[in-house]
Parts: sequence; structure tokens; C-alpha cells
Amino acid sequence: MNTKFDWARSNGSEVVAETGTVPSRVPKTGTLDMMRVVGRLTFTDFVDKAAQNVGEYKCTSGDQVGVSAVYSAPVVSLGEREYRSVLESEILVQHCSVIAFPDPVITWTKNNQTELAPSDRLKFSPDNRSLTIAVVDKSDAGLYICTAKNRLGRGQAYIKLRVKDRLAALWPFLGILVEIAILTVIIALYERKRAAARKRNQEADDANAAAGASASGGGGGGGAVGSSGGRSANDSDLRHRPVRA
Repeated sequence: MNTKFDWARSNGSEVVAETGTVPSRVPKTGTLDMMRVVGRLTFTDFVDKAAQNVGEYKCTSGDQVGVSAVYSAPVVSLGEREYRSVLESEILVQHCSVIAFPDPVITWTKNNQTELAPSDRLKFSPDNRSLTIAVVDKSDAGLYICTAKNRLGRGQAYIKLRVKDRLAALWPFLGILVEIAILTVIIALYERKRAAARKRNQEADDANAAAGASASGGGGGGGAVGSSGGRSANDSDLRHRPVRA
């Protein structure tokens, strides 16, 4: 006997595998030796591909349908990073990824305190897998915890939210402007100091030149006066010298 089994997700969205028959003998019932046919679905790399394997499956053989499932306690993730930064007044949407079957109950808490509830600014998706803060302010900073529970166990994931000032993005640019302004002031002061030094040196050179010119003019006048004085004395001698007959 060759019976075909088709395996698919229970919602029929994905065909998983097609398998042949695996006969399995069952204990005798009275005088009848019965044989049953079993369809088996085997998962490879189950641990590495748990996200793909968890859930409910439907096995179809002719007009016969059976349902089986792969169960898992919740495995929760809030992303690869342990923190997230957001600016004030922005909208924050944080997703909580949960792998589990049966479907878990998901809750959110902040700083290990009371469970978060919807409000004017705080919204949740219907399955609680997404948290939205409409207008972020600094009071929203803290440690957010997504917890998922089903009858097989529970899982949690944490993420730290940092709220930055809205001008935070401008600080590097403002820092550059401040550095440029400081350099400009330093250069201006240096040039002003150099100009003042040049002016003092020029004034000193002008004063030295004027002093040299004055000294040269004073020496020439003394010689002239001496000559005049000499001539006056000679003239006086001539006037008072007796005249011989």
C-alpha cells in the first residue's frame, strides 16, 4: 500500500512536506492482525530553526485530516541592542518579538514596577506585541520589559530607553561653531597685538629719527656763532687799536 501524506501549516498558508508511508504494526485485537499507516514529519536543525517550526500542523491523506503541533515556551526578543535612544517629542514604536505555541499572553512593565496600561500617550497593538508612546518626554526614560507567558512557561526581554533633548542632534554642530568662534577671537587678538607692537616700533623709530636730526642741527649753529664771535672780537681790536702818525 502506498499512501501519500501532505503536511501544511494549520491555516493552509504553507506546504511543509510530502511524505510516503511508514507502516506500523499494532497489537492483535481478537483474531485480527491490523496494520496502521503513519505519516511522520521530521524537522532538521530544530533548535536553530525553532521560529520556523513552532506552531500547529495539518496532515492530510486522501479525505482524512489530522492535526498535530510543535509546542514551545515563549522565546522573547526586543532587538539586538540593550538600549534605544529617542528624542523628546518623537513617536516611539517598540516591537516585542515572541516565538511560542500555544499563543502567549504578553504584558509590558517599566522598571520592574506596575504593569503598563493604555493611556492618552501609551498605546498597545491588539496582541500586545507593539508598544507605542505618542509624544516621548524625559519621564519615559527607563527599563522596559516585555513578558510573554503560556502554559509551558514564560520568557522576558529588556530594553533601556534613553530620552535625549531635542537639541541633542545640534550639539555637535554648535560645538563646531563655538570652536570656530574661539579660533576667530584668538586670531583677532593676536593680530591686534601684532598691530600694536608694529605701531610702537614705528613710533620709536620716528622718535629716534627726530632726535638724530635735532642733534645734527644744533652742532652747526654753534660753529656759526663762534665764527661770528671771533669776528666781533677782531673788529673790536681794530677799533681800539691806536693809530700811529
